[in-house]
Amino acid sequence: MRIIKKIVLLFLAVTYVLACTSCGKKCEIQPSMDSHKWYGEVENSRCVYESETQIYYISQNGINRFDNRAGKSEEIVRNDELETFILHENQLYYSTKDSIIISDINGKEIKRIKLPEEYFDVNCPVNRFAVDKNFLYVFNTGKSVVRINAENGNTEMLAEDVASGCPYNGAFFYIDCTEQLLHKTSTDGAITEIADSFDGVFTYENRLFITSKFPVAFYEYKDGKTEKITDFNNAIYAEFYQGNECWFVLNYADKNSKLVNLNGFVMKMPDDYNSVTGFSVAGGYVFYNNGEYKILESSFNGE
Repeated sequence: MRIIKKIVLLFLAVTYVLACTSCGKKCEIQPSMDSHKWYGEVENSRCVYESETQIYYISQNGINRFDNRAGKSEEIVRNDELETFILHENQLYYSTKDSIIISDINGKEIKRIKLPEEYFDVNCPVNRFAVDKNFLYVFNTGKSVVRINAENGNTEMLAEDVASGCPYNGAFFYIDCTEQLLHKTSTDGAITEIADSFDGVFTYENRLFITSKFPVAFYEYKDGKTEKITDFNNAIYAEFYQGNECWFVLNYADKNSKLVNLNGFVMKMPDDYNSVTGFSVAGGYVFYNNGEYKILESSFNGE
C-alpha cells in the first residue's frame, strides 16, 4: 500500500459552520478536543468517507472505521497493499496492486476481481475507480477507462484520453484531455459528443454536474442540455469531493484557495494547501496534503 503521510487536518465545527453561513460573519473555527483523535491515523487525504454515525479511512495497515457514538475506531480490513477504496451502497470496494476487492460494510470479503494484465500493470496500482450497479469503471495509468462487469468479469476498454469521468444512469460521461469535450458512452459502446469547453464531471444526489475553468462555473446536465448553476468569476479551476455533501476547492491565480459547497459555505484554505494531492471532508475535518512529513491540527478563519 502506498502510504501518504503528508496530511493536514483542519477542524470544521458543524454548528459553527451553520452560524457562519447564516450570519455571514467571519468566524474562527477551533480544533476539536475529541478524546479519540482518529484523524491522526489517516494515511490518504483522498479517501475519507462518512456515513450517518461512522467514518471510514485508510490507516497504515488497511481500512479503519471510527464510530461517533462509541468514540473509538477499529480496523475492519487489514491489507498492506491497499491503494484506495470507495464506500458504495453499504459495501466497501478497495484496490490492491492486481485486484479490486468487494466486501461488506464490516470488511468481510465478498468477491475478488482480478485486473486483467491486458489493461493494467501490476507495478502501477489502481488509485481511481467508480462503481455503478454491477459495473466497475477503472482508470488505468494511460488515462483510459476500463469497464468490468462485477458479476461475470467481462472487461472492455471503454474510453481513452480521459481527464475526468463518472458513471451515471447506465452510461459513462467523461471529459477528454485534448479538446475538453463532454462525451457520453452508452452500454453498447457508442460514444456521443455532447458539449465542449468543460473541465470536470461528477454526480451528486442522482444528478450530473459538469465544471468549466478560466473562469470556474458549475452546470447541471439534464434532458440533453447543460444549465449553469453558479459561477466563480475569479477562480481559475476547481477540484471537487463527493461525500455527504458536495465540496469544492476553488483555486485562484494568486495561489489562494477556498473551500465551498453548494449550500453557500465559503472558507479560506491555508496557504500550504497543495491542489495536486486532492482533499476530502468528513467528521468536521478537511484532509489535505501539505508536503510535510507530519500531521498537523490547525485552526483557520472562515469567510
